[in-house]
Amino acid sequence: MPIFPRLRSIAVCCCVLALASTAARADDFDRIRDNFVRFETASDQPRTQPLISAAVAKLGSDAQSALGTMQSDGHWTDVDYAQVPGGGWSMETHYRRVLSLARAYRTPGQPLYNSESARAAVEKALTYAGHYVYSGCPTPGNWWHWEVTVPFSTLGPILLLMQGNLSPSVFNAQRDTQRYLVGLDIRGGGYSGQNLVWKAMSRLYTGVLDKNEELVAEARENIASVCAPGEEDGIQADFSFHQHGALLATASYGGDFAEAVGLHFIFTDGTGQRAPDDALAGYVNFVADGIRWALYQNHFDLFSLGRAATRQGINGRLGLDAMLIVSSFPNARRDECAAAARKMLETFPEALPVWYAGLAGRLSSGPGPAWPVGCRIYPQSDWAIHRAPNWFMSIKMISERTMAAELVNDEGKQSWHMADGAMYLVQRGDEYLGDNVLPTLDWQRLPGTTVEHRYFGSKENYGFGSRAFVGGASIGPGGVAAMDFRPNASPIQGRRSWFFFDNEVAFLGEGLTCTSESPVETIVNQWPDESTPMSTDAGALQVSPKSTDIPVKKPLWMHSDGIGYYFPTREPVVVRRETRAGRWIDIGASGTSSFTHTFLQIRVDHGESPEGAGYAYVIVPGVNAATMAAYAASPPVSILRRDESAHAVRQAALGEVGAVFWAPGSVDRVTANHPCVVFYREKGPEFRIAAADPAQTGQDLRLVVNESLAPLHVDPGMSASSDGTQTTITIRARQGRSYMGVFRTGAGASDQLLGGEGGATDVT
Repeated sequence: MPIFPRLRSIAVCCCVLALASTAARADDFDRIRDNFVRFETASDQPRTQPLISAAVAKLGSDAQSALGTMQSDGHWTDVDYAQVPGGGWSMETHYRRVLSLARAYRTPGQPLYNSESARAAVEKALTYAGHYVYSGCPTPGNWWHWEVTVPFSTLGPILLLMQGNLSPSVFNAQRDTQRYLVGLDIRGGGYSGQNLVWKAMSRLYTGVLDKNEELVAEARENIASVCAPGEEDGIQADFSFHQHGALLATASYGGDFAEAVGLHFIFTDGTGQRAPDDALAGYVNFVADGIRWALYQNHFDLFSLGRAATRQGINGRLGLDAMLIVSSFPNARRDECAAAARKMLETFPEALPVWYAGLAGRLSSGPGPAWPVGCRIYPQSDWAIHRAPNWFMSIKMISERTMAAELVNDEGKQSWHMADGAMYLVQRGDEYLGDNVLPTLDWQRLPGTTVEHRYFGSKENYGFGSRAFVGGASIGPGGVAAMDFRPNASPIQGRRSWFFFDNEVAFLGEGLTCTSESPVETIVNQWPDESTPMSTDAGALQVSPKSTDIPVKKPLWMHSDGIGYYFPTREPVVVRRETRAGRWIDIGASGTSSFTHTFLQIRVDHGESPEGAGYAYVIVPGVNAATMAAYAASPPVSILRRDESAHAVRQAALGEVGAVFWAPGSVDRVTANHPCVVFYREKGPEFRIAAADPAQTGQDLRLVVNESLAPLHVDPGMSASSDGTQTTITIRARQGRSYMGVFRTGAGASDQLLGGEGGATDVT
């Protein structure tokens, strides 16, 4: 048989396969765009669903307003088109109004759906914008607006929505603009974390518009790379989030990240352009263990916001969006995120936009509404969160591995003490982040901090810390955190620790020394409250909004506004109410209106140049005065140690002990071979223990428990053995992470050996 016919048949087959492959890619582009439009318009959800109905009505109203105020040539009179982009950019307002019109044009259920007036308005407004933003235009000012605001947030979505509905000349000119902006590299590379995600999503949009396989593949690879926990900007090993270096940004950049990466998975669903399964796992774990834990009611944790906390009106919307996204497709953390999203929707005050109302409409089945409860330590960010059913607390610390704060675009002007062991406690959820309270706060006296009472200059105290021993351990319901305390811009030093139990948190400080002549104070609380009566063990305490310092000698307990304070060592405290005024521009980039709020302040005064000072108190949220009096009369919490070698607290009712070993030694039932933190609970026949090496030395940690224990489960990196009288637990402690083991006590617990390497049996 001649060879050429055979080669020809092979060539024909190859052509067919190539055409099939090309067709599959073309189908991917169409599928991505269809997914995008379906998401934006919630077209698969009934308009009668209450959330959808409200969202569609608001979209129609916003679009009608934009249409009614647009001038005949396509511009708006309140937009400064000559403004150079900085922290904000007036031109963004123009583009967002155009996007509102484009969404209304494509969204059924309101008057502008398929309306010629809306379509023509989009054309006019894009044409007008083209006088200022066009292919080859100058790009002065903040790179972010040129490379993110337009191609990712506004113009890209406008073109995907309007493709096929604009005149070829307008569409092609704007697509050229999109291509140009996506190709920019104003900052000269170095994109990481959320900045890389924004760039990737802009490439995805442009790739779909152009049917450009290379751009879509690049977007997929970028998304896959940022979903893997690592040490650079982005998701950390503990599922906190960093941006601009070792700086906590779970809610700010991390919130944007959680939304944008989630959109990638929604838009590429059912195509070959979706990031791989391991990337999906990294993403959903970040949302479940980072975003979800940082939310309470309608707001993010203050410290997780970083400098974004200084933006007026910020709330937890990005977190809700991310949880709705994770709830919308099959994954291992779907039910947890759906439960939290349902819980947040019970109180969230804003109407959802159409696209997220559509996702919320799918929550009709599944688990009931619930927030997570318990204690979680984030060693990569020196951050601890403790959640009870009716209150939320976090502690932010700093070490030589992390940065305290940042001042960027005039945001974060007074964040001097945000990482000095500061406490964020809320019961309703909006005490600080609602009603313009934050700019009126005394930022020199943040709750939970030990500080010199003096003014700090701009960016003073903002860099990396200087001490290594900072971190914590948790068994799930409870935990412990500790900080070898030395602020960046202050000579104060000492040892501070926190013990998280179901219903209370104990605060210990010891060895506090300061060589300056400034007064040193520990701020027990600075609580927004104008007039709630204050009760103490000595009777009612009158604290008016105009009060001066009121010394309280040897208090046993105090109570005000649902929060109890127990002082086991009866150290004197100072109480005052102070009415303060402030403006958002005092702490951030904008907002010149003045607001006034009153705060109840409780503090421990250590005096000038203290040597070896300390404090001990317990905060008990969610109680009334009578309950607090009973608590203090028979306290379940007792201090076992508070010295230079160890801090330790017992919660007798729970059978829990938290211990900080500042040096090798013994506390209660446990002996440690080098400095570490330990938290354990004995409940019935179960003994549960967690430990960590906050200094992250890389050394193995060895704990000896004075009882024979049979291991039921130990984390990978942990092993245990018993000789019949005591149990030795060895931990390959790495990265400051908390390692936990679950054991059986009593007879038959000897001669057991279990290593956690290679997998362990889960115990509930």
